[in-house]
Amino acid sequence: MAFEGGPMRAAVAAALAAALAWHARRTPLSGVSLVLRLLAGIGIVLSLLRPAVLVKEDVWRKPGLAVLLDNSRSMGAGASGGGQAAAVRWLLAHRTAMEKSARVRLFEIAGSGKRLAGFEALKSLKPSSEDFSPAQALSEIEEDLKGSSRAWLFSNGNASDSERLEPLLRSLGIPIDSVASGIAAAREQVRVASLRLPDFVFLHHSFDVRPEIETRGLAGARLRLRLSRQGSDGAW
Repeated sequence: MAFEGGPMRAAVAAALAAALAWHARRTPLSGVSLVLRLLAGIGIVLSLLRPAVLVKEDVWRKPGLAVLLDNSRSMGAGASGGGQAAAVRWLLAHRTAMEKSARVRLFEIAGSGKRLAGFEALKSLKPSSEDFSPAQALSEIEEDLKGSSRAWLFSNGNASDSERLEPLLRSLGIPIDSVASGIAAAREQVRVASLRLPDFVFLHHSFDVRPEIETRGLAGARLRLRLSRQGSDGAW
């Protein structure tokens, strides 16, 4: 119970209540007449005090969490769908816990950025043919990121550099946690990052296939590579 009349009204109401008590003891009235007079006085006191019933309830507003999924072509390379597939599996597995603790918004980012229609959209998400350009991608979803308290970035770190990225991150004003997505690399590693093919080819004509090879821990070493092609019979 709270009284919204303020201190001045409370003082007047207290004086009136005291006067009513004095009057009830001194007046020759009794019975219904006295009761009606007291009820009228009590009504005036209550109108001065303006009592109100306060209901207190703990309200917790979930923080906003922006999930930024690097969907560039390098994230789709590798066994079992690469880093993109690993990130999607983790997000779907932890969906319930994430939605219980935060208001989750999902975005795919590569050469551009786009908001996804919830967790269900992850199931049909395909790797992009673009390289990861974080400055360009984040600038396109900057407005949608407003209201988020934090962001998680799932990426393998294979991104193009840009002078615009640092000031853009400052302008977002939210912390971004980077999560390395994919299979942990061994100390020494050689892998085919991607295969570059022409956009158009003609039947029975030769065309170039250009593999992009990434190595780790082999700086200065001599490396011999052999590129094989699988035939229609399944043999290499």
